[in-house]
Amino acid sequence: MQIDTERLCILPFTLDLIDAAERNDPTMYERLRIVPDREWPEPDLKNALPVFRAEIAREGVTGFGPWIILGRQREIVGSAGFLGKPQDGVVEIGFGILLGKRRNGYCAEAISALINWGRGQPAVRRIIARCEKNNPASRHALAKIGFTLVREDGDLLEWVFAEKNVDSHLKGEGG
Repeated sequence: MQIDTERLCILPFTLDLIDAAERNDPTMYERLRIVPDREWPEPDLKNALPVFRAEIAREGVTGFGPWIILGRQREIVGSAGFLGKPQDGVVEIGFGILLGKRRNGYCAEAISALINWGRGQPAVRRIIARCEKNNPASRHALAKIGFTLVREDGDLLEWVFAEKNVDSHLKGEGG
């Protein structure tokens, strides 16, 4: 399972990738043909790796978990993915682009590709996202991709993907 866009290669996490991330082992990354980045995994993602490991061990790679985002030279750009299988047709998407890779349109391109993948899954009827109110970059990216802000809950904003064509991001157009 792999999603390719004009500039990115997006792959679901595997147990081997989790091992490489937890051990920060260059030889493991080399076997996976991934160029590591010292910023990855970010602390929140690193803390979640045991949960992802258990889920993949239990369910296998379904696509409804985390994905790694790679540039064309297979360098790590960030990660994104779905926070579990759809519940009543609703699936939540999350994302994180490495600090040194931001402001290049990678977020919009990767999330658009994952949304297109998700919309093609029979169990998915709606895609939501959440971000912190004080995160203007995430708010901007979600709005740009076609999400609509539907609810504020303290410092957390909830967004729903509004059906629109996101194919332009798959071709590398837009930011």
